[in-house]
Amino acid sequence: MLVAKIVSQAQVLTSNSTSIHEALTTEGLAGSIGLYFYRFAKLKDPQAFTKIGEVSREGGVIVRKQRGWLAPNTYGDSYLKPGRNGISKIIHSDLLSVTAEDPMYFVFYEFDVENSFPKIDEIAAFSKHVTHFGRTTRNREQANTFANLGRNLVWHDAAFEQVLQMKLPSGKSFENAI
Repeated sequence: MLVAKIVSQAQVLTSNSTSIHEALTTEGLAGSIGLYFYRFAKLKDPQAFTKIGEVSREGGVIVRKQRGWLAPNTYGDSYLKPGRNGISKIIHSDLLSVTAEDPMYFVFYEFDVENSFPKIDEIAAFSKHVTHFGRTTRNREQANTFANLGRNLVWHDAAFEQVLQMKLPSGKSFENAI
């Protein structure tokens, strides 16, 4: 598991020693699959996480982060690519509003390749998000919210609640762990 406190856009939009990309590499998670969340310490109005996503591709989470944040905005998977209306995606505009006073957290749960399928955990997390907040994430993904789909296959059922409470599986707060 990795929790990164984002206080500057540069931690996401560049690949340097303070970036989430470097943290994933340093922690040995770059090639891992799993579930990830972006959420502000103080949830915005409307209250919701910014994004819930999963990585199940070969190459792991580092490929998703590179395609999402470091690829040109013309790339299909880029979070920097404007929407059809020419307006920035909410995940991008949320990132641009990050400050030291209102940081964003990137939380990544590593899963076992042969014994998990992250899409099921993403569906479960979205279902819990909709139940808790009454809406989808700020990034407006149209997630499958069939709450019982694959319910017995969920790899890390507590992930949503832990991120909601900003606590590690040990119970330690994100803020005290960083």
